[in-house]
Amino acid sequence: MSLLKYFKKSENSSNVCPSNVCESMKNNLPTNISACELEKVHESLRVVQGWKRKRTVYSEKDKQEISKYAALSGATAAIRKFHQKFPHLTESTVRPWVKSYKKSLQEQKSVNPSNVVPKIGKPKGRPLLLEEELDIKLRSMLTSLRLAGAGINIHIVRGVLNGLIRANPDKFGKFVEFKVTRSWTRSLYQRMKFSRRAVTTSRPIITRSLWVEVRSQFLFDIIEKALKHNIPDELIINADQTPSKFVATDNVTMAAKGEKHVSRTGATDKRAITVTLCESLDGNILPFQLIYTGKTPRSLPNIEFPPGFCLAYNEKHWSNETETLRLIEDVLMPYITQIKEQKSLPQSQKTLLLWDAFKAQSTQKVKDTLSSYNIESVMVPKNMTHLLQPLDLTTNASFKKFEKRAFSEYFTTCIMEALQNEPDRDVTTIQVDLRLSTLKPRHGKVMTELYHHFQSQRGKEIIKAGWKAAGITDNLSTARKNNKNVIKDNPF
Repeated sequence: MSLLKYFKKSENSSNVCPSNVCESMKNNLPTNISACELEKVHESLRVVQGWKRKRTVYSEKDKQEISKYAALSGATAAIRKFHQKFPHLTESTVRPWVKSYKKSLQEQKSVNPSNVVPKIGKPKGRPLLLEEELDIKLRSMLTSLRLAGAGINIHIVRGVLNGLIRANPDKFGKFVEFKVTRSWTRSLYQRMKFSRRAVTTSRPIITRSLWVEVRSQFLFDIIEKALKHNIPDELIINADQTPSKFVATDNVTMAAKGEKHVSRTGATDKRAITVTLCESLDGNILPFQLIYTGKTPRSLPNIEFPPGFCLAYNEKHWSNETETLRLIEDVLMPYITQIKEQKSLPQSQKTLLLWDAFKAQSTQKVKDTLSSYNIESVMVPKNMTHLLQPLDLTTNASFKKFEKRAFSEYFTTCIMEALQNEPDRDVTTIQVDLRLSTLKPRHGKVMTELYHHFQSQRGKEIIKAGWKAAGITDNLSTARKNNKNVIKDNPF
């Protein structure tokens, strides 16, 4: 029986809304039409009128669940199983998912069998700069290193990537020149759902007016003495102590977003020595003074250091009056004597020494020793070393970065060697050798490498940049050019 006789013909049938038609039909529903037949008519009217229902959006998790079932039981069985949740699911929708599921499953099993997460949909966003297989291996290795407690930073990411490329040059050789930039590393962290985390530090508040006042006085003292005694750049020296840890680690690593507790192997390891660095205005680095913890010479590492290195030891590895006097006798004086001979300067030629107001460097005995060697001193203002001391502005930061990178490479190498010998080993069970008998010689070699680094052209540039950042280079150059102190009188 035709259903058209139950509907009133509209003058503008093209604009009839299916919902209105169905509502009219419900009000005039004959007794011989069931609800099931009415639903079928409702669907047919939607098709006839060209009305499109809202498209069903399937999440990646839903696609994986449906595809996994369909791969085992068939597309038809999957449609029946998920009919309640997805009533409009069709075989033409499921079959491409199953194909992508099987392909992704096979590819990931060959790369990382222990952690297979097949992907159905196409990846969103910009395409990867590396091949997908190489990118998966890189992320897997970084995750393993982080689980083992290693600190992850841009240097470790670069080292792991280079290692993976060198391990398979035929396949990944085209990425040898790939540059690991900070922006790319940030995107890598985001794709891994990790973020760069840092430990916060505090410093005393320095107002701009206070900084201008103290800086002017500091520069005035330096320029006044440099001009008065005609001191060359080679004899204007800055000295400073800095701690050097055997387990030098970053305060920044890779961690899950929102994680409050960020652990790291070696974070609480306080074993360290004190290193005294000395540098001159013309970019020279003087031999290091290394102060170890111990009571006998046996506490010193049994390796050969560069000539001129001053090795010392005491119970707390701290610099004190005795070590300060040794610094003057064994590090400063040999260098000063050498410069005077090279430039044919008299023994009465003055030297200018800049260092901070450390108690051990302000004793009367130290002052008398400096005076006997014709060494003038200027103290860096308290709480201003991070703003005015050349060593703190560039050299110390480069020193820390170098030793942290060296330790990270050692840590990473130990873990990778263990995984190379036992690929299936649980990374959390890998123990890195952190005994002093192992760390001391390795640390001593790092100190030697650092000394040679600062002797290179790049090292000299870093040293000179510190003096320039403190304002000493430009102000002293202008004062010498005008043959008078740019700050004519003491402004304070």
